[in-house]
Amino acid sequence: MPEKTAAERFDETAHNYSTSSHHVGGRSLERMLEIGAPTPEMLVLDVAAGAGHTSAAFAPRVKRVVAYDPAPNMLAETEKLLGARGLNNVDLRRGLAEQITFEDETFDLVVSRLAPHHFENIERALREMARVAKRGGKVLVSDLAGFEDPELDEFNHSLELLHDPTHVGSYTPERWRGIFEQAGLEVCHDEQFHEPPKGLLVSEWCRVAKTPGERVLEIMRRCLEAPTKVRHALGIAQEGDDLRIRARRIELMGGIKK
Repeated sequence: MPEKTAAERFDETAHNYSTSSHHVGGRSLERMLEIGAPTPEMLVLDVAAGAGHTSAAFAPRVKRVVAYDPAPNMLAETEKLLGARGLNNVDLRRGLAEQITFEDETFDLVVSRLAPHHFENIERALREMARVAKRGGKVLVSDLAGFEDPELDEFNHSLELLHDPTHVGSYTPERWRGIFEQAGLEVCHDEQFHEPPKGLLVSEWCRVAKTPGERVLEIMRRCLEAPTKVRHALGIAQEGDDLRIRARRIELMGGIKK
């Protein structure tokens, strides 16, 4: 059978993402709120909004948010979250990042968190995000970061594909800056960090994505047999019968030239 599309997989795993600790909050979301500097008059678009945690974080601080995602069940989880928090200024819209169904220069701020590594065409998606941002507006992305070292990057990519075959790529900071620039965005903020600092438990990482058991075992095997350089760079560490892996994050913000 062919692999499922990202939207189909996320329809199946939507509830898991609604309760996943590293999607619910953490430094990446806190920094997005600080860097994005939301104000009460802003219109915000959350691209590939997932279970709605980013939309719900911005909503109390801005005029209106649009949670935009291709997976109906993700939007349903977003609706539940908004209801639980009593938020009524978020609109739900279904669609792909590469084909954003809004007019040019609609939003003050366009954001996307922990999703771009699934976009089939990252360059097209960023061009679309830039297109719908107002002149003087911003595009803010928080996502996985790749490694400059080809050996490390290839090993990390192989684990990501085992974890979720809809993973397309974790891009290096240099590649991300190039993608922003090609989209007509002038990078005004760029930072990297690990989230969570101690790393993710492989069991929890795979539970959220419903990774099949045989793939979980293969991830564990590869990690345990990895060269010392790889184990050190990825922070691979035994924790009982489980393993932890450090996840690199990058946050970039680009401005639309006036």
